[in-house]
Formats: sequence, structure tokens, C-alpha cells
Amino acid sequence: MKNAFVALTTGLMFFHYLNLFLGTHLLLVEALFALGVLFLGFFLADVRQVIYAAALLTAAQLILWFEPPNPGSIITGFTQLDLLIGLIVLTPVLGLVFDLRKYVDALVNLAARYIKNESGLYSSLTILYHIISSMLLVGSVPLMHEIMERMAPKPADERSLRMESTSILQAFSTAGLWSPNFALVGLALTTGAKWRYFFPYALTLAFLALAAGIYLQRRLYHGDPRPFTGQVPAWPSTRWDEKTTNRRAFEFGLFLLAFIGLVVGLEEVTGYGIISLVPSVALVVTTAIYTATTGPANLLRKLGTFLFESITEKANLLIIIIPAGFLGYALTVTGLGQDLFGAFQQAVAAFSLDLLVALPLLIVALGFVGLDPVILLSIMAGSGITSTITGVSPLLLSLALVSGGAVSLAVAPFAGSTLIVANQVRRDPLTVGPKWNWPFGLSLFVLGQILIQVLQRFS
Repeated sequence: MKNAFVALTTGLMFFHYLNLFLGTHLLLVEALFALGVLFLGFFLADVRQVIYAAALLTAAQLILWFEPPNPGSIITGFTQLDLLIGLIVLTPVLGLVFDLRKYVDALVNLAARYIKNESGLYSSLTILYHIISSMLLVGSVPLMHEIMERMAPKPADERSLRMESTSILQAFSTAGLWSPNFALVGLALTTGAKWRYFFPYALTLAFLALAAGIYLQRRLYHGDPRPFTGQVPAWPSTRWDEKTTNRRAFEFGLFLLAFIGLVVGLEEVTGYGIISLVPSVALVVTTAIYTATTGPANLLRKLGTFLFESITEKANLLIIIIPAGFLGYALTVTGLGQDLFGAFQQAVAAFSLDLLVALPLLIVALGFVGLDPVILLSIMAGSGITSTITGVSPLLLSLALVSGGAVSLAVAPFAGSTLIVANQVRRDPLTVGPKWNWPFGLSLFVLGQILIQVLQRFS
């Protein structure tokens, strides 16, 4: 069944990009592949995710029941978020380049130079995690945990587990503010804002939030700066001298800049959004580097293994994305999405609130009741809400959406990132998210609002 699921998901992405870039009219074929992925996904996903997906489908069906659209168009509603599937499945292919060039080894060696005590360990690794997750997305979380497991002092006490979980969540959520590889960023930019204008402000917010997070980590060690007793470096399989480490880390920096520059350049030339371009660029770049280094035969074997693992590991997410897109379609064709958001805007006006303040708060609040920010923004984008809000700068709206989403990723107990980290450290999500990380979440929200309000005042 896993092989069939992988084959259908691969076919879905193939026809999606065929329709997107070549203008073919095979939307019905794409929709049939999406239905096949959804059907098999119900047998492969966790029970909780199956219930979640069924709830989204039921909500969409109830909406369409009262205002049925053209029957011929309903099936295409399952293709609304196929571009998001491509982003989530294909972008981590960059991990093959990381493995080939041993970038993680170099970055860990580099970070290890600045570790003097346990506080320094977590501060250094927070920055390291931020860099890695900006390229490898949620797939970097197990890697981060493995690095920590090898480098952290033993045995791990409650404070060490707290520091590990907050380091990962802070790094991951701040990377989600600016990295073009993140679905959160791509969805936030459906307002019409361009990433090249959005990036400087989002990166500034990420740096400020990271600094606040590191300060909060150090406060936890205030008065007790225990010396670092772990093995440094314990991770790299390659023992490099300082010169080799610097050279490989510099190479990674060039790789990161070149990748981002290529995406931005193609966005400008082609007019496609980054959410469409990033997966394609990631695949092309990885193919070029691997072919030039090891030859096409090795590349095909690696890509085959990558696709199988990437798709099967994301079954829980894929069966949520397709129903979320269908719900967005239902909200669009019936006009209910615009009506609901209009009611929200009226409530905001009635209480004399700023929409740019209320919207991030709404995203965080819904995150606490089980609506992951990526799924929420998927529904909003699929229903056309994010692209039709008037009276607000698209740039500021994108910053409000992405800052609210990042706070939710950092503290909401039911966000995918929190659930993964909680599973890694074997603690309850309510402990890992809101209990341990609420000071950072509050800091991120406040910093985001300061940036947005300053920009609004002087724009």
C-alpha cells in the first residue's frame, strides 16, 4: 500500500507542475490522483489525523449541501492546495546535498567552538538549528534532536529537556518567519506581497526573536552556569581541522545565498510565487549538484529512496492538506468564507481593534484548539480570503499572518512542530508548548507587533 501511495503522490505532483508550468488542461487527472492519495492516506495515517481530515471533509460537504455548485467543478476542489504538497514533499530534497557535502558536520564543528557551558551549548545550537531548519523544514527536527542527544550532558534532567525543546521550537518557528522553503511563508504571501520586499523585515524579526529566545535561555541558567560536560564535537563523522571546517561552512553559506537568489530571480522573471518555485528549484539544484559530483546513476537511487521516505513520512500531513483545500474551495464557491471573515472584521471594528493585531491573535487562539497555523492559512488561502482583504498593505498583512503563525508553531500544543518535539523529549505537548515556551511566544508576538506598527506608521 505504501508503494501505491508514493506512486499516486508522485503522479499528483507531476500533473500539478505540468498544469502549472506548461499550461496543460489536465486538472481532472490531477484531481483523480489527489482523491487516490486521500483514499490510501486514510489507511496509512494516524487515527487522530484521519478524524481531523474527516471533520474537514464533513464541514466542506455541509457547506456545499446548502449551496451546491456546478457538479463538474466539485472534484477539482481537491486540487486547491496541491502546490503545498509539492513544497512539503520536494523541498527537503536539499537534505541530499547536506549529506553529500557534509554541511551539518561543518556547522556543528563551527558551533562547538563557542560552547563554554551548558547555556552556551543551547544558545549555539539554537542558531545552528535555525540555519538547518530554514532549508530542511520540519524534517530537521529529528536531526536536531539527534545532535542534541549526542552533545548534551548525560543524564538529561528536566532543565536540559526544557532547554532542548525550547531551542528547537524557537529555531524552527523563527525560520518559519522568513525562509522561502516554509509553507507558512508561501501561504502568508498569498496576499500579493513579494518575497523580496517581505524578506528584510521578516529576517529582522527573526533575528530579534532569536536574540530574545537566547536571552530567556540564559536567564534560566542565571546564577548556575554549569560548565559544559558533553562531548564536543560528538556529532561529525568527519574530523576536520579548523581550516577545512571554515571552508565547508563558507561553502554552505554560498549555497544558501545562491539558492535564495535563484528563487527570488525566478520569482521576478516568471511571475510565479515562491510557493510554486521553491520545490522545483530545490529538485533542479539537487539534481545538478549530485549529477556533477557522483553521476546520474547514484542520483536516481538517492531520489527514489528520498521520495519514498519523504512521502510515506508525511502521510499524516498530506491527508489533512487535501481536505483543507477542499474546505477552502467550498468556502469560496459559496461565498461563506468572505462572509465569515467579514463578520470577523466587523467584530474587530466594533471593539476598536487593529486588524493587524487581531489577526495574529486569532491564529494563535485557533492553534490552541487544534487548528495548525499551516492548515488555517491553507484554508484562508484556498478560500481567497488572504488575497481579497482591502485597506491593509499586503506586506503588513503578510507579516501579521506569518508572525501569528510563528507564535502558534512555538507555543500551541497541537501544532505539528510542538507534537514532534514533545514526542522526541517524551513530555506532554502542553508542557513543551505553552508551559515551557510561553515567554518566547509572548516576546515574538510583541516584537512582531512593534515591527508592524512602526512600518504602518511610516509607510
